[in-house]
This record gives sequence, C-alpha cells and structure tokens, in this order.
Amino acid sequence: MPENEIIVGLDVGTTKICALVGEVDASGGVQILGVGQSVSEGLRKGVVIDLDAAHRNIRSAVDEASRATGVEINAVVVGVTGEHVTSVTSRGTVTITHASREITEADVNRALDNARSVTVPVGREIIHILPRGFVVDGQDGVRQPVGMSGGKLEVEAHVVTGSSSFIQNVLKSVTLAGLHVDSVVLEPIATSEAVLSDAEKEMGVIVADIGGGTTDLAVVINGSIIHSAVIPVGGNHVTGDLAVGLKTTRDEAERLKKDFGCALVSMVSDNDLVEVRTLDGDRSRSVLRVALADIIEPRMQELFHLIRDDLGRHGYQHALSSLVLSGGGSLLHGAPELAHAVLGLPTRIGRPRNLVGQVEGIDSPIFATAVGLLYFGAARQVRVKEQTSTRRFLGSALEQLRQWLLRFFGG
Repeated sequence: MPENEIIVGLDVGTTKICALVGEVDASGGVQILGVGQSVSEGLRKGVVIDLDAAHRNIRSAVDEASRATGVEINAVVVGVTGEHVTSVTSRGTVTITHASREITEADVNRALDNARSVTVPVGREIIHILPRGFVVDGQDGVRQPVGMSGGKLEVEAHVVTGSSSFIQNVLKSVTLAGLHVDSVVLEPIATSEAVLSDAEKEMGVIVADIGGGTTDLAVVINGSIIHSAVIPVGGNHVTGDLAVGLKTTRDEAERLKKDFGCALVSMVSDNDLVEVRTLDGDRSRSVLRVALADIIEPRMQELFHLIRDDLGRHGYQHALSSLVLSGGGSLLHGAPELAHAVLGLPTRIGRPRNLVGQVEGIDSPIFATAVGLLYFGAARQVRVKEQTSTRRFLGSALEQLRQWLLRFFGG
C-alpha cells in the first residue's frame, strides 16, 4: 500500500448521506481530511426506493467532500443496513496437513471458507463472515491461531446475510454516481469499530446506532462481534409522531425534537412552554414541553423494548455489561436514561474514538458509522498489503532458489 493512500467512507443513510475522507499511513493509522454531506431522498429504512434521487444525493455528498479536501474521489467503502439484514452462526473445520503442523493464515481462510457453506436462501447473499473464536485440537477460546501447532482447526463464525436485490440497488446507486465500490460493510459493525474501547469489547457490550429509519445493533463479547441485527424503528418515527400529535409539519416536528424533545417525561418541567408553528406556517401556538415528551417517550420505549426482546431471543441479555448508543437518535435528551431503565444496562453515548486530523464536528455520534467505515477500510488495506508483501517475498525466495538450483545443477 503506498503511503498517504486515500480512503472514503460512504454512509448512505435514510436521512443523510455522508462521505468522510481519510488518509491512511503504512501502519493503518487514519487522519481525517474532511467530510461532505447531503440529504438522503432516495432511501427508506436503509432500502433504495428512488434510484435517481439516491445516486444524485451520493454524488452531491462526494462532490462536497472533494471540494473540502482537494481530493479526487473515485472509490468508496460503502455501509449497508436495513431490516432485510440477518445473521447466523456457522462452523468451519480444516485439517492441518503441513509437515510442521503450524497453522497459517491460509488455513484460517480455508476454515472461514468452509463456514461459508451455510445454506443461504435464494435471493440473499453473504455480506460478512466474521470469526467469533477458534478451536485448535479441541482447545477452545483461541483468539489468533496463526503460528500455533495443531492438526485440526475449527472456527465459529458470525455470518451476516442480506437481500441481494436491496444490496445491489445500494451498490447501483453508488456506481451511477460514478464511483467504484472498494468494499461493503454492515453499518453496525463499522459503528462498533469507531465507538468502542478495547475493554468494552472484552467485557461484553451492545451498540445501538439510532438512525433515521432503522436502529442497527451489534453485540461484541470477548473482542468479537457475535450478533448483529437491524430494527425498523428510528428517529424519523419520533418526528412523525410529533408531527401528527402536534398537528404541525415534519420539518417543524424535527426542529422541536432536536431543540426541546426528551425521551423521559419525568425529566421535563411541568411549566416549560415551547412555540409550535401551525401546518400553514403562518401562526404559532404555545405548547407545554411535557406534551412533547408525552409523545416521544412511548416511541422510544418501543425501540428499547425491541432491543431488549432481540437480546432475549438470542440469549445475550445477561451476558452484557453495558450499552452504547450512537447515531443521531442518541442525542435525544433522556435517551440514555430511558435505555438504562428498560434494559437495565449502564448506558453511554458513543462518539468516534481515536480521531486525528480535521476532526472538528466529526467527534459526534452522527459520524460514528462513517468513521468506522474509514477504520474498516484502512484495516482491510493493511491486510491486503501484508498478503501482497508475503506473496512477493515467497515468489522472490522461490525464484532465488530456482536460480541457485540451476547454477548448481545446470551444468
């Protein structure tokens, strides 16, 4: 990988599209160069509903990022989400046949390929195969088997699948915007990479990224993602409830949610008043702020109960030590307190970690997914570089051996 390689994370969301530009050094460190954003008019709940609007909005965000950084953008790491995404656990096993019995990266890849043999229904495709843990000759709990000695290697893998048509429509939007797709990443996996500390990953944590149309979940235990899911409830549902309940426009409801909204009625004073513009925009009326909370709290309760139910169905609720909220919806006043009350887990707001460069404004949970896409892309580039270097070294060594043999025996 050449020095100063450019990577762009493209977060294609329901309410906004974000293109975040980073510069990656030889060790995989990322320096933020700048960002471009646009409204998202072509997606609903992570699914493309208007191809024309989607690719125009993507192009707009990328052009803004290009102007802000002076970088020509041709390729992106794309985030995908949507309630069509599901995950299962699969196992793969290989026999180590080398004379040394030393496990190599190729053996790990073979085991993961075997885990890929899980039955995938027609119309779906695999997005990720992520190792949850390894077993070497019956010894479980192995994190990194490469270099260990053994005769049998097993991997337990987290396999993420999605609707082929939905994924292809997102990728088609990117292609129509004149961009090449470097890689595709499930958004909650990217978000987890951006907001979690190593200690949280070890102890057991769930990340809930509350976007406009969906809430993306990722469960991380013992340093590995073991579960991911997408819940079809997000911040736009709160906005819609406010618009109906207060008989105002969605734009006005969004403003009220951000400026005066609260997820817990008990946190709002009974006497606070807010001005609400009427549907025609010509007049306004005074409404108690607690009336907003009365509308917001049931919807946010629904969301956190859905998260709790998902954890319960998969047996993870009692294996976790904390909850991290991210995405724009996490900024709603009272959201962490309500989440703690429903799930019984210590809760914090997840902001991007380890930021370097032009980071003003980027240290917000709104940009967590885009930052995670950059980190994911950078790590992938380092792996590609290492594999390429290894192949070149082996090729060079074999050629030197061939030349030596020719000189020695060639006569």
